[in-house]
Amino acid sequence: MTLICAGLIVAWITASTQRDIAKTNEMYWRKEAVTNKALYLVSIHQTDLVIDQITSQEMAMWDLYCSNRELFKVNIARKAMEDVTKTSK
Repeated sequence: MTLICAGLIVAWITASTQRDIAKTNEMYWRKEAVTNKALYLVSIHQTDLVIDQITSQEMAMWDLYCSNRELFKVNIARKAMEDVTKTSK
């Protein structure tokens, strides 16, 4: 009977220790998952900001081009004429 009680006590202590270790591991990996998720969301937010910045720059360039389309055409033609005259000399 003493051996059975001793075996049960050892099994109980082992089970309790394993449960505590499992809970500690679970908390560690949960913390890691939360940290990784937070870093992932920050990364997505930063990427969205960069995309918005690039899009706004492209839209500004497009608006500038549309508002000065004739001026751009004249400048391109003038530059092409200058290149032609430089190469023909």
